[in-house]
Amino acid sequence: MKNTIIITTPSDIAAVTSVCRAMLDAKGPVEVIVQDLDKSRSSAQNRLAFSWYKAAAEQLEDNTAEYYRAYCKLHFAVPIARSNDDFRSVYDRVIRPLTYEQKMELMVGVIDFPVTRHFLVSEMKQYLEAVEVFFTGLLADLPKPEGLYNLAVHGARKRLTKTG
Repeated sequence: MKNTIIITTPSDIAAVTSVCRAMLDAKGPVEVIVQDLDKSRSSAQNRLAFSWYKAAAEQLEDNTAEYYRAYCKLHFAVPIARSNDDFRSVYDRVIRPLTYEQKMELMVGVIDFPVTRHFLVSEMKQYLEAVEVFFTGLLADLPKPEGLYNLAVHGARKRLTKTG
């Protein structure tokens, strides 16, 4: 069993202790790994982005959440990802020659071309900022649950991953 807990305040440590104690009681010894959160995009960033696609679809009523996800990946994530030479090389050779409609289809669904999947926290933050500006310009009222929004946009210092 693997659990990930993101620590943003000293009071979060109590939750970690509680989870570790429960796992220890249920299964025996557990391994605790502490690592920097800035290694890859955070689950908070991912959850926030998906909540924004859904909120925009519900409020604007002109497209689905999947459409908005594809649109944002193509218009905002691809330019960020193209700063990586390997990504740019493959994208420019394979995807760029396609029609706009084909590119949109590749961004989600069966193929779900990985664009944000390998983003660092800083790149995902840049992506979220672009998405927020876009949806705000369309007059969508994006949900910003305080803890999730702060963690996704402002980041956290440490993440604790437990496996057992």
